[in-house]
Amino acid sequence: MVKKNLAHLSVLHHNVQSLSNKIVELDLMLKLSLGNIDVLCFTEHCVKEDYLDLIQIDQYKLVNYFSRKKYEHGGSCIYVKNGTRTRELNYLMDVNEEKEFEMSATELVDYGFIILCIYRPPDSNFQNFLKLLESIMQKTQSKKKKVLMCGDWNLNFMVENKRTQEVRNLLESHNLTNIVRPPTRITPTSKSLIDVVIIN
Repeated sequence: MVKKNLAHLSVLHHNVQSLSNKIVELDLMLKLSLGNIDVLCFTEHCVKEDYLDLIQIDQYKLVNYFSRKKYEHGGSCIYVKNGTRTRELNYLMDVNEEKEFEMSATELVDYGFIILCIYRPPDSNFQNFLKLLESIMQKTQSKKKKVLMCGDWNLNFMVENKRTQEVRNLLESHNLTNIVRPPTRITPTSKSLIDVVIIN
């Protein structure tokens, strides 16, 4: 088996805030300007498990997801380009908790690469999020693969405070770095960096 070159792997994370009503817009965006994306990671897809399988994105297949059962909104999911070989990561699926830590995960077999898409709701228990994040870092590190984590963590990395420092320390202890530098959310009155892409 020949490993594919990681330099040619392209991953898009989008906090979509309801995937079901953005399909036409997303399809157009992929066709007109983002045609070479290999992996699509969505947070806050807001779709129940029964309906997520029904959402079709042209040239992509759904490979893993987390949907809330008890509450509305939230969730995360990963689509890959048709023909991409993936492997389920069952050893990670017990980490998910509704409204605390909502993760989808897959391994790209031909790249030897693990992709994790994580949503942390703004009102979640931060210490519990840290504990679960550390748990998945330990589990993935033991597999000795390249790892890419992305998602909306609702934690402003442009601000130095106790929470951001705790996350940075945890990432550094596992040789992980957030490669996103500019703000990912801009309003007329504020700028924040709450969406991350983290690699080892």
